[in-house]
Amino acid sequence: MNPPNDVGQLASGLVRVEARLIRQEHRPRAALRNFMARKQWPAGDPRRRACWQALIWAWFGPTTVALGAAATLVALIWQNRLMAHQLNTMDTQFMLAEKANREAERTQLIGVLWDVKVDITTKEKVPVASPRTRKEALLRFVELERERFEEKEDPHDWSTYPIDLSGAQLSDIFAPGLILGNMSQISLKGADLRGADLRGAHLEGAILFEAHLEGADLSEAHFEGAILFEAHLEGADLSKAHFEGANLRFAQLEGAYLGYTHLEGARLWPFGLKGARLHRPYLEGAIVGDQHPSWLDEEDWTTVPIESDRPAVQKWEIRRRVATPPVEGGP
Repeated sequence: MNPPNDVGQLASGLVRVEARLIRQEHRPRAALRNFMARKQWPAGDPRRRACWQALIWAWFGPTTVALGAAATLVALIWQNRLMAHQLNTMDTQFMLAEKANREAERTQLIGVLWDVKVDITTKEKVPVASPRTRKEALLRFVELERERFEEKEDPHDWSTYPIDLSGAQLSDIFAPGLILGNMSQISLKGADLRGADLRGAHLEGAILFEAHLEGADLSEAHFEGAILFEAHLEGADLSKAHFEGANLRFAQLEGAYLGYTHLEGARLWPFGLKGARLHRPYLEGAIVGDQHPSWLDEEDWTTVPIESDRPAVQKWEIRRRVATPPVEGGP
């Protein structure tokens, strides 16, 4: 045996073993350190190739890839949360801007509906805006008010805090075709509707406390359940109008025409229909009080005393008089 050959084979075997050990180094820092020291070996040395393989495995192996994927997932989650926070911030800013725009629009609409000027010729106060502008402003104002109330976490009772249109200039725009939705949500307290054309209009449940309806055409209009306490209806046309269950206490009806007007269950006391022009109104179940209804046609109607919530106030319910049947065998 040639000893030099044995030494060469032994050295070659040691190189292969060292290359195998280097290749099995999976610690990233150790693999990187071996890679940086690879040039100490000549080109073609298996240990140099082993350094490359160990580096690739250490830094791009399954464990590293899993850690990288986990880190990527964490980064994505953090990015999604950041984006969600930014979107929420943008939504809040958008809502605040929209609310500010609505408030600015509401202020402008109030000016359109309420502002008046003095007419040079008549010296009377007249609306600044035209009827068409005020009509459009009224529809938009009611829409905005309903949106404001519905957005509240604890919406209030409409009957306690309705949309307030009291004092608005509405007399020449409140036409039958004007649709405002649920009128019980709208207060027309003291509204100026003198001479308004409200034929067939739907004002069920409307709050018309102290409203001015002098000379208005209310024929065939619907006021079921409306509140017309102390309302001014002098000279108004109420023919075939519906006031079932309406509150007409202290309403001024002098000269008003009530032809076939429905007043079933309405509250008319204390003065009832005194001074009004009556032509066969429907009065079944209407309530009068304080004073007996001297204006009542007792040929068709009679009154029945009913219990009052105030002992000092007498109330009567109006009922249709039932004709007495003829006595059998009589003349």
